[in-house]
Amino acid sequence: MSKKRPANKSDSESAHKKQMAVGMNQKATLTFPAFCEKFDLFRRDYAYSRYKNIISKYVPDDCDRLTKEFNLWKSSFANKQFWLQKTRLVTDLDARLSSAEYVQKVIQQEIQVLPDVNCSTSVRVSSHDTTHRSTSPSIDDNTTSITSNSDNQETNDRQESANTPVLADSVLNSNCSVATDNENSIDDSASADMARHNDADLLDLRGHQTSSTLLSHANASAGWMFKGTNISTLFMIFQQKVVDITASALLHMETSIHEALALSHVLLLAPQQHSQLMIDVFTEEILDALTENLVHESLKLKLDTGDVICGKVFRIIDSVQMHQLDNDEANVQLLQLCGHVDKHTACVIRGIAKAMGELPLQAIKNKQSISEYELTTTYFHPILSCILSSPEKRVLLRWTNIESDTSGDKRPDATLTKLTQLSYGPSLGFGEAKVAQPTANNNDLCHDLLRLGIFCKEAIDTHHWNACLTFQIHGFTIVFYLMRLRHDGIYTMYEIAKVLFPRSLEELSSFISLKNLRSLAQVSESFWRLCKSVPASEIDVMISNSRPTHPCFYNLIDSSKNKGRTCALRFEQ
Repeated sequence: MSKKRPANKSDSESAHKKQMAVGMNQKATLTFPAFCEKFDLFRRDYAYSRYKNIISKYVPDDCDRLTKEFNLWKSSFANKQFWLQKTRLVTDLDARLSSAEYVQKVIQQEIQVLPDVNCSTSVRVSSHDTTHRSTSPSIDDNTTSITSNSDNQETNDRQESANTPVLADSVLNSNCSVATDNENSIDDSASADMARHNDADLLDLRGHQTSSTLLSHANASAGWMFKGTNISTLFMIFQQKVVDITASALLHMETSIHEALALSHVLLLAPQQHSQLMIDVFTEEILDALTENLVHESLKLKLDTGDVICGKVFRIIDSVQMHQLDNDEANVQLLQLCGHVDKHTACVIRGIAKAMGELPLQAIKNKQSISEYELTTTYFHPILSCILSSPEKRVLLRWTNIESDTSGDKRPDATLTKLTQLSYGPSLGFGEAKVAQPTANNNDLCHDLLRLGIFCKEAIDTHHWNACLTFQIHGFTIVFYLMRLRHDGIYTMYEIAKVLFPRSLEELSSFISLKNLRSLAQVSESFWRLCKSVPASEIDVMISNSRPTHPCFYNLIDSSKNKGRTCALRFEQ
């Protein structure tokens, strides 16, 4: 049987002949950069291989000279600058393509809504507040305006808000395409600025107005009210300021983690850890009060973890450390204590019993010598698996570092996976871990937190979770966050606990404190109570409140690292 010839063989032969002709005719002035520009080569390894093949086969008399010049150029600064420009150009084109596809998707969604727009507008008027105003959409040849109101908020949030600024609207032309440069040569800085402008425009997501004319304000008839302050309005202003910043500059990960998450509608809250821009928009008093209120709402503060129980656990662990009890006897006594406390405190005690059999007697001298795998499986898994994992409830804590169901090509270090019959199902939470370092790498830690925020948001959007739990490990400190979508277009991600885990059996006794036991029991109780599907009757409201993740927001973040940059978050280890 004869082999089929590739369909593109003639094309490749033609290109090969052109490259050969260039090598033969211009060997006196032939250079690698000129060769790449002539044939639009942008893949580095392929371009290197092709160039060396051409000069060795078709310019043999000058091959040594050209090879030396090529090797000298490869080790020069010009080589790095050349490929930097190529990478920027490819990134810009990829961003434009993703942006065009995203805009097309948004337009199609809005067009599908148009026939029923009058009906949907009247349905969005809440029956619980007769003072809400509904704005009927107007449609003409040039402008399509859709006003969407948030609904079914909690009772204490049902108050009327003032006019809310809307994020920069996408400028769409009649054939629904994104303008691209027609020039043959593209200036790198100009193209980067253009990509940032296009990405900023794409923050006009579902629920905001889409128009060929930029609109600056829209009515929000039901906002998130807290102590007389419209949080929805302030968050929109905060997002708009972030958009304005990214129009002319990239965000630094270390200093702008709150702003980066806001690009995908995530409001990050941690006690006394707010960016300056957030403080300028919300005020520090409102942010701290809001964070405290959310934590108190989510955590069940009255659990059976008292001084007596804490003291008994401490004495058992201390007896093991003093060699007065062996591990088996200590385990029996700890398990007996579980019958006298609530189930979540019992889970913490069982985790301590497991950790007692895993931890070294004394702490390892060099924390940097502990690998990430050892850190997670030896020091954190015994306790975390007891409070966040339950075979009976068909939820497992997995240290996967593989693709999860909602993370696409991104890989979380851990997932809280719900089993579906005999298969791994959707994720109820995510975790990231970094080993201790002499100096905290704020860039990597902020990047991990950004990933966790996106993981949780996409899990909530995909599976309609009432809440999603995430945790970030740095050295021996773990911080727990909870994300919820309870208000229109705002995914609230807030810190609920921070705990320093023990490094050895020697430190386990000092770990047994009322604060630590209660914090872990509260995290466990909140996870099992909140991280589940919303009722079927509330799914439509959640879909209405949700927003798509911005497809290109990573392009608005500077990839450079600088330990001198100040980070609003405190990463302890």
